[in-house]
Amino acid sequence: MLFFYANPVLIAAAVLPAIFLLIQINKADKLDREPPGMILNLVFWGAVSTALAVYTERLGTTVLDALWPEDSLIYRLLMYLGGTGSVLRPAPHPSRLRRATLSQERV
Repeated sequence: MLFFYANPVLIAAAVLPAIFLLIQINKADKLDREPPGMILNLVFWGAVSTALAVYTERLGTTVLDALWPEDSLIYRLLMYLGGTGSVLRPAPHPSRLRRATLSQERV
């Protein structure tokens, strides 16, 4: 039922470059290739998480539409700021990013 509302051109525009890059990177990686089962598992769970995100977005929009009119201020605030915590959270300082990356490389 989810795919009846999806635009096939948009799906192809999102999926085909990812498949192309996956194939090219896998060909270029001569030393330590990931097992095909792991790649398929990642693709499967990525598709599941995308479907869940679409479903929860539609559910949230339906609830929001039922509670407030679309032109109200509270609707706009909840629609554009309520669901995205990254809008309200400041980005980390670049020095913190570098320290976290360097500490992960040492492990």
